[in-house]
Amino acid sequence: MTTRKHLVIVAYRRDLEFERIARLVEEQAPDIRASVVRDRRMYLRALGWARRPTLLFSVTPLHNLRLLRGTVCQGRRCSKAEELSILESAGVPVPRWFLLDRDRDVSAESAALGTYVVVKPNTAYRGKQVRIMRSSRTRWKPQYEADGGHIVQEFYYTGRWPVAYRVTTLFGRVLFCARTESTHEKPQLAHREDWLDGGRPVTANKRGGTWTLSDKEEVLELARQAARAFPDIGVLGIDIVQDIETGKYAVLEVNAVGHTWHFTSERGRSVQRDHGIDFESQFDGIRLAARVLVDETRRRAT
Repeated sequence: MTTRKHLVIVAYRRDLEFERIARLVEEQAPDIRASVVRDRRMYLRALGWARRPTLLFSVTPLHNLRLLRGTVCQGRRCSKAEELSILESAGVPVPRWFLLDRDRDVSAESAALGTYVVVKPNTAYRGKQVRIMRSSRTRWKPQYEADGGHIVQEFYYTGRWPVAYRVTTLFGRVLFCARTESTHEKPQLAHREDWLDGGRPVTANKRGGTWTLSDKEEVLELARQAARAFPDIGVLGIDIVQDIETGKYAVLEVNAVGHTWHFTSERGRSVQRDHGIDFESQFDGIRLAARVLVDETRRRAT
């Protein structure tokens, strides 16, 4: 007789509708019992889960919930430097980069990245404090210490307005892929050098821009490759860009800490409503997520 397994899904917000996925898991797999819980101490429930092989899946890092038995797959807080190092080690293309250092002259390293570079905090998110500057001006500043240092990165010229792709994956399977393009309220950036004229936006997903669904296979395959570099982190929000002059694609970051489940999040609902798109419809994302969790529970539960 096949041993029944248990899937424990941790919902970091009440509006994410993981209960629907749990129901789909049980419909697809009678051998799996699925539960949705919050990140709280649950000693008595953990005793019950310990009676059968269990996979605990959390989009974000756990703070309170612990298993007595089972496998835990959760989001993990990574600095940008750590994410880029892991991607490079796995052979995933990323823009050339280095971490600013207070103790050495980085002028030669900056110049090697080109005339212009992107500078960003090592620990920031949502494009905060990301800017472009001349490589000759990059240097350590004391205020960078609070951000875990700053990353200096090769500048990818993505077109007249900043363009990027956000691909959300679950254990390496693409759930949806969106193309983002920044607002057209500012003048076009006809050339790579135009970025420094007038403080143009660097990131593509700021408010006022546009979101459309994309099934560009080069982007999807690169996202799958990036996800394989983080096999034990279930959900990744992978940001990908293409330099239109060289044609090269690169992964900027994977957002391993989570908070990227935008099917039903407040931000995700807003984006879908404002731009007339439906993340779930692209690849039947919610049912696909349930199938993936069935496969991973059968494979990983201990």
